[in-house]
Amino acid sequence: RALNALQQQDKGIEVFQNLIQVDPKNPVFHRILAQQYLEADNVDSAVETLLSFAEKYPSDVSLSYAIEFFQAHQSSAETEALIKSYIQAHPDQLMLRFSLADFYLQRNALDQAKSVKINIIWVDSNALI
Repeated sequence: RALNALQQQDKGIEVFQNLIQVDPKNPVFHRILAQQYLEADNVDSAVETLLSFAEKYPSDVSLSYAIEFFQAHQSSAETEALIKSYIQAHPDQLMLRFSLADFYLQRNALDQAKSVKINIIWVDSNALI
């Protein structure tokens, strides 16, 4: 029975790897592949799947998937560093700043969340000028 479950996981991984070959920009395929890796206890491959996708095709969706994954499966320090690196690489994507503010709010770091929200207002208002 355990062998059958492992074979099913391997088959799921293979299916989504093939789907990604056909449609490499599909965020759902990458997310499901990462989930398949997690079910196979292969956290490193799950991390690599989402990080490489976000790097190759940075969008609100791909970056959000990576951030959500890190929040669920990596340390707070690693998650914070990831969000900050994304903000630095993609300063025009305000969603990332909201993600950082939410990250701080979830950890009750209210002063840090407030600072990020003020920065969002400042960045957004300067974009209008």
